[in-house]
Amino acid sequence: MAIHTPIMRAPISARQFCPIDWLARFNAVGGWCATVGGKVHAGWQLSGGPQDAEAREVWREIESDEERRAPIRALLLTAGE
Repeated sequence: MAIHTPIMRAPISARQFCPIDWLARFNAVGGWCATVGGKVHAGWQLSGGPQDAEAREVWREIESDEERRAPIRALLLTAGE
């Protein structure tokens, strides 16, 4: 039996992952994305406050998962055209 606390999240499969929802959540906690020269750059303000921690938590959802990053990248590059 898995116990989930507010900090722990149940894994989301690649099929359930929605890049639009992820971008909205990232933006809501102060994250930003920009396209420059066909590349996507992302970040957030390093304030050390709660918003910084929230942005890092959302970022970790895609940090080491290319299956999640690829559709986000494609969406942003298409929107930047």
